Parts: sequence; structure tokens; C-alpha cells
Amino acid sequence: MGRKSTAIGFATVALCSSCNLAMADEKMDSLEKEVAALKKEITSLKYNDTFLQNQQSTLSEAMKKVSVNGYLNVGYSTLDGGDSQSGISINGTSDTVDANNTFVAGLQVDAKITDSLRSSIQMTARGPDLSKVEASWAYFAYDVTDSFTVRGGRLRLPFYAYSESIDVGYTYPWTKPPVEVYSLPLNNYEGFDANYNFSLGDIYASAKVYFGSTKGSAPSYNLNFTLHDLWGVALNFTWDDLTARISYNQGTLMLDPWEGEALDQLVTGLATADVLAVGFGFPAIYAAPVEDVSASFLSASLNYDDGNWFVGAEITQGVVESPVYPMGEGGHLTLGYTFGSWMPYATVSKFYSNSKSDDYRNDRANALGTFIANGLLPLGNTVIDPSSGATAAQVAAQLSQLSAGLSSANLTQESYSMGVNYTVTRGLKLKFQVTQYSGFDDTNGLFSAPPGVSIGDKQTEYTFMANMVY
Repeated sequence: MGRKSTAIGFATVALCSSCNLAMADEKMDSLEKEVAALKKEITSLKYNDTFLQNQQSTLSEAMKKVSVNGYLNVGYSTLDGGDSQSGISINGTSDTVDANNTFVAGLQVDAKITDSLRSSIQMTARGPDLSKVEASWAYFAYDVTDSFTVRGGRLRLPFYAYSESIDVGYTYPWTKPPVEVYSLPLNNYEGFDANYNFSLGDIYASAKVYFGSTKGSAPSYNLNFTLHDLWGVALNFTWDDLTARISYNQGTLMLDPWEGEALDQLVTGLATADVLAVGFGFPAIYAAPVEDVSASFLSASLNYDDGNWFVGAEITQGVVESPVYPMGEGGHLTLGYTFGSWMPYATVSKFYSNSKSDDYRNDRANALGTFIANGLLPLGNTVIDPSSGATAAQVAAQLSQLSAGLSSANLTQESYSMGVNYTVTRGLKLKFQVTQYSGFDDTNGLFSAPPGVSIGDKQTEYTFMANMVY
């Protein structure tokens, strides 16, 4: 009996041991699976970490190829014309104290794509319509060689010495560039240019050739325009503290006067006069003053800046072969001196419609005068337009007003400015300027005014500006 019990006990122990071993094997398998899962997770984490490091490295390298800059102009300007009537303005400034017309903000992003290929885009918002953001430029640039570069896209027109930085007030001494010189209502074009840099001894030089087209509006003249077949060349020379520049530009204009405005009435009147004159056997007046109009613009500048003394001079000449868009010659001379953080300066500027532009208008005015005197006035009260019942005398009176309007478009204006700019810190300047406009010779100069409103003998503009770059 004792032996039997002992055998049963050993059997029980053996069975329990077998059960324990089975359970241990199961736990071991489970642990091995967990360990395998952990190893897999660790491997995945290491992969993700390596991936993130690679991504961060790639992003860091990409960021090294991208640079961001910006600028901001904000201030106030107002006109004081003494006893002159309201509604007068120039370059956005009127007799109200206004900040909208001086506000300009821009953000520029440059990206280096390869060692020879890069791109640049500059977005700009300006008053008074701050909701409208436009691309001042957006282009690619490809370095064919170290000295030869080709660009394509939206680019700056190389009309002036400060064309590239016309919106960046920090780069020039004035609160605004002199309107007698910087008067064209366009800054950009869409197309291509080629730039070549070279040296002539100690002189660093560059040459630019471009072609393209552009369009815009000229509120002062109440018209929209398209400029096509546009091309030009610009040369720059720098020798120590002296910089010289010259450019020539040419294109074909299509003018679109705003319906119902004075210019539209002038164009319609010229077309009507042309039909009447030819019908009466007189020479044509000028039937199409807004189509395929040849235009050219020439500018030259000379700047000296040794860190203390600044002397700047620039002259321009514009010609538009149409009597409805007066162009002319302008120039300015600026003298300034920097001491410490201050720079006082003085500028004298002048604009007048040149003889070629005047001749286009005067020739039409003279042709009208001849037709009125010899073709219409002798007919007296004879009805020459049955549809309206207009007599020759009535038509003569209307055309006389048209002739006077052509002659009054011969413009002239001069200005004298004194100002000071103060560098608060690197990247921030404060400026104040007083400009007196005069020499109008019974015209409105470059001012805008309601019909029948005279701008008087002189106008004074006060401007305060804060210019920042970053």
C-alpha cells in the first residue's frame, strides 16, 4: 500500500512538473514575441529618427538657399495751395493730410535653385487700395557665365537711376523721387533681359538689353494703355564714388481713354474734325491719335557719394507721337551732406513738354484753326449737320475749344525742395521734406485738377516719411 502511494506521488509530481514546463514554454514564447515586437518597434523608431534627421537636414539645406527681405514706407503728405481751389493733387498728394498715398509695403523672397539658377519674387501692397497686392517682380535668373546672366518673367523697367528700388524709400535721400523726372505711370514689364558685367581698367561696368510688353493706367490723363514691341538698353559705369548711367527705351503704345472723360472727348473731337475737314477738301486733322503710337524714353544720370557728400543729377526725355499724351523733358539736381545720423539735402527740378511733343499738338491745333477760319466761319449759320441741326458757326465754336485744349496741353513745371533724413538705426530712416511747385506758365503742370480749376501760381507739399528695410 505504501509503495502504491509513493508511486502515485511521483506521478503527480511528474505531471505537475510537465504542466509547469508547458506553461513556462508558453511564457517564453510570449516573451520572445514581445521582445521581437519591441525590437521591430525600436528598429522603426531608429528609421523614423534617421528619416526625421534627414528631413531636417534637407530642410536646413533648403532654407540656406532661401532669403527673405522686406521694406515699409509710411508717412503723411499734404498740399497747401494758398487761395487755389480744392480737388488739386500731384503724385497722390492732395490738400488733405493723408497717409494712404504714401504707404508701401513689400516682401521679397529669393531662392537659389542651383549654383547657376535662382528665382526672385517681390509682392507689394500700396495705398490707397491696400487690399490689392501685386507682384512688383517675379523672375528666374540663369548665370550663363560668371559675367553673363539671362532673366525672364516680370522685371523692372530700367528707366531711371533708382528703377530697381523705386518702392524702397530707404535707398534714396528724398521722401519721394522728384516727380518732374520720375513721372511715368509704369515700373514693370513682362519679358526677358540679358545682363553682361565687365571692367574697363578701374571702372566696373554693366550692360543690359531687354524686350517685352506691359500695360497699365495713367489716372492723371484718364486713360489705360498697352505698351508692346518694347525694347531698350541700359549702361552703368562705376568708378570709386562716382556712378554714371544711361538708358534708351522704345515701344508702341495703344491708348484707351476713359469713356466720357476729357481725353475721350478730345479723341472723339479730333476724329470728328478729321472727317469734316477731309469732307470739305481740307488736309486731315488726325483721326487716330491713340492707335499704334510710337513712344521713346531716354534717361541719363550721374551720382557722387563718398559717404559724406552726395551729389545726384538725372535728366530724361520722353516722346509720344500723339497729341493726346503730352511727354517732355525733365531733370533734377540734388545736393546733400551726411554728418553723424543726419543728412540735410536740397533739390531743384524742372519739367516741360518738349518741342517734338508740342509740335504734334500745335500742328493739329493749327490745322484746326485753318479749317475753322477758311472752311466753317465763311458758312456762318448754314446747317452742316442735318442730323443734329448744327450750323457751321456752332461747329466752329466747338472745334475752337478743341484747338485751345490741344494748346493748353503744352506743360511746364519746376520745383524746389529742402529736406532732412535721420538714420534712427540700421534699417530705419525718418525724413521730412518741403517742396514748392511753381513755373506753370498758365498750365496745370503735372498736377491733376477738375475741369476749369486752376492750380494757381504755386503749390507747396509737406511730406513726412518713415522708411524701413529688413
